Amino acid sequence: MHSKIHDGIKFPHQKFTDGKIGTKQKESARSNTSKTTSKYWEGRLYKRTYKNGTGEKINAPDWYVSFSHKGEQRPVCLQTPNKALAAKKALDAYLLLKSQGWDALWAIYKVRKSKNDGEKKEENSEQKIVTIGDFISAIKERCVFRSNRTISWYISSLYRIISDTFIVGLGGKRCALATDKNKQRIERIHAINIAQLTPSIIEEWKNKTHKQKVDSDPEARAHASVTINSILRGCKNIFSKKILRALNFDKNFIPPFAEVAYLKEESHRYVTRFDATELIRRAKDELKPALPKSYIIFLLAIGAGLRRNEIDKLLWEQVDLERGIISIHATPYFVPKTRESSSDISLDSFIVDELKWFKEFSSEKLFVIESRKQPKPNTTYGHCRCIIDCKKSCKWLSQNCINARSSLHSLRKEFGAQICREYGLYMASRALRHSSYKMTESFYVDKTAAVVPEFFKKLSN
Repeated sequence: MHSKIHDGIKFPHQKFTDGKIGTKQKESARSNTSKTTSKYWEGRLYKRTYKNGTGEKINAPDWYVSFSHKGEQRPVCLQTPNKALAAKKALDAYLLLKSQGWDALWAIYKVRKSKNDGEKKEENSEQKIVTIGDFISAIKERCVFRSNRTISWYISSLYRIISDTFIVGLGGKRCALATDKNKQRIERIHAINIAQLTPSIIEEWKNKTHKQKVDSDPEARAHASVTINSILRGCKNIFSKKILRALNFDKNFIPPFAEVAYLKEESHRYVTRFDATELIRRAKDELKPALPKSYIIFLLAIGAGLRRNEIDKLLWEQVDLERGIISIHATPYFVPKTRESSSDISLDSFIVDELKWFKEFSSEKLFVIESRKQPKPNTTYGHCRCIIDCKKSCKWLSQNCINARSSLHSLRKEFGAQICREYGLYMASRALRHSSYKMTESFYVDKTAAVVPEFFKKLSN
């Protein structure tokens, strides 16, 4: 059939006589838009962003591409920073998806669904966790902790050791958080490879830091051991088996802090150095009329064994004055230190009467201790609403010969020691709401318990 053209119009049933030119033009146009070419997918590659430990947005090194199939659209990591190679892999992935479906694609690219948005993420994430920055970001993203203060303590402990060991000239842990100097320090810490943090380096840091502290202040030897052990404990916790399992680390991975031993510490066992009955009398005569809020803080510490944070966030609804009970439990403003910390505490009739007196003239209807400051339950530090009244209580205690570093906590220790003398170690542990009686024995039992051998009584008779 001969093609015909009338006045420049080509009819549908007709063909061009110069069909070769028309075919090339069509093939050229098709080659630029066809999904079966890598060039097509090269124009549809993109890189995803994430926030690092300092909150800055960083592009992921590998290329991503999005596919739509059977009503579902999913991003796929092509696992290469090379754009040309990524385009070829995108073509292969597309052909595989169309022929065998999503399951076959996920099997090749080793990804899994996200709980939040159904996106696919890589399962072998432990291969991506190479630096300290990767490690911290993964922990913040995937692990759940009891409070922000807990994870902040773990991270700051790790930062302290790395900063003292690898970072020079940026001020160590003493950098102000908001300064550019500290940002540089954090960036350099995040760039450190986890493999560089070896047990030998940690041991060297432990011994060197302890020696520096002792040489500078021989009287602070005991405190130096406590501080270093606290830092090591935070680092051991951040590399715990539970966290490593959550991050899909290899089972054969040995944490760098696993074999590092703690320094020996002096005994922390509490020793009574004052007459509690006389101190309560003085507080009623001196502290009650002048500083009623500080007086109630004092009573809750020595008479109920409450911690400072428990006193600070205590609500009136937790205090049952009719039954003489304080109920410590989670509230919108407070999370107990441990599960065992949630419990009911019986109050002596003297404390009940004092709380009734205090409630009558108190204008605060929500919190027991009134304060202009609002609670901040999600902080990474120990925020205290009634810090001014607590300091006044501590000042009064120091004037009455209680000069401990944490004088309010000394009142809690005296509370536990008194119960231990009268009712034994087990009841003291229950009253202090400890997770283990070993904690009570190590820190709260008074060495000066009034016990003497029976044979002296026979001699006196």
